[in-house]
Amino acid sequence: MASVDVLLFISCLFQLIISNKAKRAQPGVTLDIPSDFHERMKVYYDFVEIIAAPSHAEAEFDIVLLYRTKEARLLSVEIISIGIEGKERNEFKYTLMVLHRSEKTQKLRVRVTLRDSLMYFENRALNIFPDLYVEQIHVTITLLDLLPGGLDSKPVLAGDFLVLPLTSPWRRPQKPGFSFSWPWEHLMRHKQWKIEKCMHLKDIVDLLTFPVALTGKETGVKRILPPLAWPREELAEAHSRTKPRFTISTWIFIFEPCLDGLCGILNHRSTSLLTPLLSITSSGLHIQVQYTPDLGYAFVINSRLPLKKWVQIVMSVDDKTIYVSTRHYNGHVLEKEENAIHKEFPYGSFNYKDTEGFWVLGGTDGSQTFQGIIGHTRIYRRHLLFPNQVFSPPKDHIMFRMALTDHSVACGERIVNLHESVLEDIEKESVENENCAAKRRSLMDLMPISNRNIQSKVPLSGETPEVDAIIREAMRHHHNDLISMAEFLYQLANEKLVDDVTKANEALAIFRVSSCMGHIKSQYMMGIMNLVGLGVPQHEIEGWKYLMLGAAKDHALSQMALAYRHFIGADGLHRDCDIAIGYYKAAAMTTDKLLQEHQEINTHSEAVRLDDYDELANHKGNESDMFQWLTHQALHGLTDAQNVLAEMYYYGKRGLQRDLNRAVKYYQMGADKGDPEGLYNLGVSLLRGHGVEQNKTEAIKLFQMSAEQDFPPALNALGFYEVNTRQNYSGAADYFRRAAAKGDRDGLTNLAVSYDNGWVEGHPPDKKEAFKYWFEAATKGHPGSCLTVGEGVSSGLYVERNCPMGVVYLRFVAEQNPELGRLMRRGLEAYYQGNMYQSLVYFILAAEVGMEVPLYNAAMLCEENQDELNGATAVDCTWRYYNRSAAMGWVFAMIKVGDNHWYGKTVPQNITFAAEMYAEAASKNDLPQAVYNLAYMVEYNYSLNGIHWNDVNEEDILQGNLTFAAALYEKCRDAPENNNESFLPCAFGIVRIQLKMFWKNHTVIAQVTAVTVTFLVGVCTVWSFFSEGNGL
Repeated sequence: MASVDVLLFISCLFQLIISNKAKRAQPGVTLDIPSDFHERMKVYYDFVEIIAAPSHAEAEFDIVLLYRTKEARLLSVEIISIGIEGKERNEFKYTLMVLHRSEKTQKLRVRVTLRDSLMYFENRALNIFPDLYVEQIHVTITLLDLLPGGLDSKPVLAGDFLVLPLTSPWRRPQKPGFSFSWPWEHLMRHKQWKIEKCMHLKDIVDLLTFPVALTGKETGVKRILPPLAWPREELAEAHSRTKPRFTISTWIFIFEPCLDGLCGILNHRSTSLLTPLLSITSSGLHIQVQYTPDLGYAFVINSRLPLKKWVQIVMSVDDKTIYVSTRHYNGHVLEKEENAIHKEFPYGSFNYKDTEGFWVLGGTDGSQTFQGIIGHTRIYRRHLLFPNQVFSPPKDHIMFRMALTDHSVACGERIVNLHESVLEDIEKESVENENCAAKRRSLMDLMPISNRNIQSKVPLSGETPEVDAIIREAMRHHHNDLISMAEFLYQLANEKLVDDVTKANEALAIFRVSSCMGHIKSQYMMGIMNLVGLGVPQHEIEGWKYLMLGAAKDHALSQMALAYRHFIGADGLHRDCDIAIGYYKAAAMTTDKLLQEHQEINTHSEAVRLDDYDELANHKGNESDMFQWLTHQALHGLTDAQNVLAEMYYYGKRGLQRDLNRAVKYYQMGADKGDPEGLYNLGVSLLRGHGVEQNKTEAIKLFQMSAEQDFPPALNALGFYEVNTRQNYSGAADYFRRAAAKGDRDGLTNLAVSYDNGWVEGHPPDKKEAFKYWFEAATKGHPGSCLTVGEGVSSGLYVERNCPMGVVYLRFVAEQNPELGRLMRRGLEAYYQGNMYQSLVYFILAAEVGMEVPLYNAAMLCEENQDELNGATAVDCTWRYYNRSAAMGWVFAMIKVGDNHWYGKTVPQNITFAAEMYAEAASKNDLPQAVYNLAYMVEYNYSLNGIHWNDVNEEDILQGNLTFAAALYEKCRDAPENNNESFLPCAFGIVRIQLKMFWKNHTVIAQVTAVTVTFLVGVCTVWSFFSEGNGL
């Protein structure tokens, strides 16, 4: 023991001398990164492990540990008690200076003694009073480097951790060495001692349990932590005053390196602060904290994260000490672990209250994320934990079952081997060309030698020999351009899929090869075919994998397919609006960009019900009667018709191919007559060079001519000109205000921007005022405002938080995606041609993004063509899509689902659920079918429990209340949405009710007379209905 004391004395003296000499440099910039931090934050591989310890804390016990060091080290054993208030107390500390390198593993036994108040029962005679607030003790073993500097600057090179629970206070033994009198000892032996103890706080929160794809944009998942349920108010107040102390564990899978700036992993954001922030940089992990909006501190951990492997990052914060551990995995097998610690915070404790603001996983406004996938993420809100203490998902978790690393390696080898083989074939056929081999460029040069596979006994594509031959032939014609090769294979596979269900397996194989080349549309096709079983066996894990690959590559349809499943809780997922809105935002951003670019190849997104025959007739392009009539009117000088036709050509609406030249022709007709709308639209075409040679000067003149007639879009255009050309911001705001006053959505949006930037004269920047105008513009369908409002209501920073409402705004933009419009257009064209299978395939591909009308159309096709389409999918096509269309809010699907439960077709009969469906459909737009069904249920005494009625007295809602039933039938008959099919049933319902009421209250003669009169009235009603030109 004497030698140990000497060593301890030398260690303490050495640290004291060094700490007195060390000088702390003051930061010279607001965001201070120490210049020598990369040298200090190194990763080491020393070893220490606890091999023996008791299961519970005891008054005296031994801890046995093993350790090994590369250089001289300081070994520390620390025992800390943790109280219910999160308070810590150092109970025991032992240090040992290891002066020499130990190549062999050494064993050390440490004797620990704890205070009586933690170990023994209350004994006033011995002055023992149990500590009722301590829950457990933490044993921490660390190996520290003996670098110059104080203890705060020493990195942890290795460590181990153990939690020992305490025996309940009423179950603890008496301390030996004291005798009670016999009566008191007898009383204690038989009395049940009960000491109330506060319940454990639920302070462990799973922020993510299912992996989420991240796109590298300013999108991610927001999480608001609920307040902790403290048993007493003083404990809550005490916790609010504590310093930051928490642990967060997250898993990430990175597709592409972060080469420019910061790529966010997670951060905590309040109204004014972004702290803490964990990001990826080109050199490692960047950690940043803030003290005030203008003062922050950051440091970098020089630890390179691998690509296309799962990495677990554990960040433990203990006031001014941050521990960071990164674990690299191959599949679910740990390959490497790196640890680091940082203790230098020149401005002290940073600001952090986890119930103020929200956590962001990925990116958000002003902070982009990385491209990849973020997996299971958990926060321990009051605990300082080390990597071996935090939860790790089991090996059957979907993170590992998707086998992303194996997929990446297999894809790389497959494409390289195919490309090499095709090039060799081309060289053999061109052997007379001596320079061919020298000029060829090989993908093999891009692959590491370890990943090259020289030959394989199976086809190089990994598919059947037939598919391999198809792919090799395709690659022969596109071997110099991988992108065009992937697109060619995608088109080939798509043709096979829509041609015949028997070719689906072949199409799937080609899609698989194309997706390996990074083709995002092929990844979407792979995801949907596997999830639905579209002509192939259903494989959900493969479906999830390919959708996430596409979503991470910023494919809008893949993002929407994942979003709506999280939104309604489909395919085994729990409902999670926060994840859904992150995906919808990413898809909406992509779609908004495409809409602004206005590419001529894009297709306008239009949804048409297959059972809405009037609307169907208007979407046949130039073959429709509506188009012929509009053309006739336009050629005869009707400006409204000219503007409608021009818009149809400009956007490619109602079955027309987009034709900017023809659109300009009709705009010119209106402009020649001085029509303000024609003048404005012709000006837009000239400004953008759409269908006419670009001429900005002439465009401005046309805007001014239109604005002279107070045409709102023209006023907005002039304001835009003032901002971008003349930098006259206050003048621009005046134009925007004039346009907004007339309800122009672009004017409203730009007026909001003016308030946000402080362009309005006499008004400083005011985001809350700006949101009023963004809201109004969003309700009018402005895509940019919908994006802003969707993000605003999802975060709740400037307006009240409402995640489902945010989904509504962002979905509206995302569903205008041209690729989705193209799928629906092709589905309609196939339906017009009578090709029901092809129509179904296109509508399924559109439906799987969660859009109500394609979902409804897919269900309707399956229901009405069961013989032809039976077996096209591995799922129940009809009710899968009716149910999901209803879940997304489509009223016509709600009627179908209600009927299914009313009659018990494919589910057990459930009258109550049917009534709920009818009531929800009726509440949305007074759909006559839904109102009729509710009236029928009231008339015939069916239970309507759980139905919430608007604008109806509760006394009137009685089973068998004929007066109330008659009122519902009248509402059905007079509904604006009424049509020929519903008018007569609703009208006869009224007659039937009147007859019942008369029958109940009058004599037999009067009843017979009433029946006769009712019959004659019914005949007259039918005759008058059809005489007005109505048909069946």
